[in-house]
Amino acid sequence: AQMAEGLISSLWQRLSACNPAERAQREAALRGLTSESILCGVHVFRCHDLAELVAVVKGLRDFAAGRSSRIRLVVVDSVAFHFRHEQLAYTRRLQMLGTVSQALLDFARVERAAAVLINQVTTRVNDATNESFIAPALGESWAH
Repeated sequence: AQMAEGLISSLWQRLSACNPAERAQREAALRGLTSESILCGVHVFRCHDLAELVAVVKGLRDFAAGRSSRIRLVVVDSVAFHFRHEQLAYTRRLQMLGTVSQALLDFARVERAAAVLINQVTTRVNDATNESFIAPALGESWAH
């Protein structure tokens, strides 16, 4: 609720930068915007392990089919968490990561939605220079 209220407050503050015609139109739209109206379209699935994450991602199409309004955005925060904390063989981890990413890509394409996967960062040490640096937890291919 705090984020929704902060968004509304920020939008009201930005009105002063608009030209008068645009300001009137945006002000009218903001009058009906409440934190409840923003949050009524937000659904949270808390995944406690990798199996739950895979099940939720694979079940998105069924979830979308049972809704009257279209899903426009899916956010996975964090895709790296379960892969970093579960004891999986490297090849199995890559396979599961591919399963999750492919299911999200397929969902996004079919539903014309955006999928955002949040990676984590970690500190790595350069063996040659002994200097530390921040790197994406899932590797460079997951950096963008």
